[in-house]
Amino acid sequence: MSTYMKYQYSERVLILILALISTVYIGLNLIQPNLSVRIAQEDKILSGNMEPPYQYRVIEPLLGKGLQTLLIPVLPEASARHLFAYMIMTFFVLCNVFSIFHWLLSRLSFPPLAALIGVILLQLVIPLSVTGYYMEGDFITLLFYLLGLSLMLQGRDLLLPVIIGAAVLNRDQIIYLLVFYWAYRLGHPKGITKRALLVTALSLGMFLISYLGLRYYFGFKTSQYTIQAHIANNTDLSHVLWILWLWSAEVLGFTMLCILAFRQSARFFRLSFLSLGMYIILFFLNGNLWEMAKFLPAFLVLIPMSLQVLTGHRIDESVLYKSASPSKRSMDGAGRQEVSHSK
Repeated sequence: MSTYMKYQYSERVLILILALISTVYIGLNLIQPNLSVRIAQEDKILSGNMEPPYQYRVIEPLLGKGLQTLLIPVLPEASARHLFAYMIMTFFVLCNVFSIFHWLLSRLSFPPLAALIGVILLQLVIPLSVTGYYMEGDFITLLFYLLGLSLMLQGRDLLLPVIIGAAVLNRDQIIYLLVFYWAYRLGHPKGITKRALLVTALSLGMFLISYLGLRYYFGFKTSQYTIQAHIANNTDLSHVLWILWLWSAEVLGFTMLCILAFRQSARFFRLSFLSLGMYIILFFLNGNLWEMAKFLPAFLVLIPMSLQVLTGHRIDESVLYKSASPSKRSMDGAGRQEVSHSK
């Protein structure tokens, strides 16, 4: 086995290890302690008796229920089936999250070791994002964001409406992917083209079809989670100190690194970084700021920008706007070059 093949194999093993560590952590701290309320919530969603917005988040319970059905022959006890079904789902989702993020960093021409550091940084922010008792759908949202970004970089943005339409069945916040898409197009040498306008229009159309379709099927229910309620929660003094500690641990360091990297960053990352201000405002108005899993898509911008400072590597504009994804041969060549330098 060549040195490069061993290196490539070790990358995959590390990604599996990171996904497994996160899965076990989520299983022990999120799923297992809340089995009874989770099973009740899953049943309420699937029967149409859950309050919004949870009623309209159907991908997670559908996948979970399907896996539990497959596990009936080996796990007759309902609680055990629920635990292992959701751990299997979480492991699969996180494996894909880390794999696609690793590909994304490699696509941005980061050396293999730097790309692995980026994946480890993404894995490090997951523990503090684990809140509530039924929120694995936030990791599915992160996966949809990664799929969308990978399609942009491959010049396959016509598939973005499909991603957005499907992702609405999980979380409405996928709509912010269009902000990243416009940041990407504004940095493109050709700017905002007719194709970009078409992709935007189709994406908005698919969003509305899925959004309204869910409400037509389950009913247009009134939510207690209003903007006023979220503002009250996020400004409550009993919450503010915890929010400040949490955001300092999760976001402050990356933000400082991004500021240092800002002037040398590609336009896409500069615009995406600035747009996170709007993301935070929307988060403040539509969510609880301690539920950090809803902020995970922001790390797809914060981590690559931060890596530029940490590794001394600058993301060149040209690697963002190739008409197609790099061939396996070209990617392998970059890996072999890095390994040969490390001998």
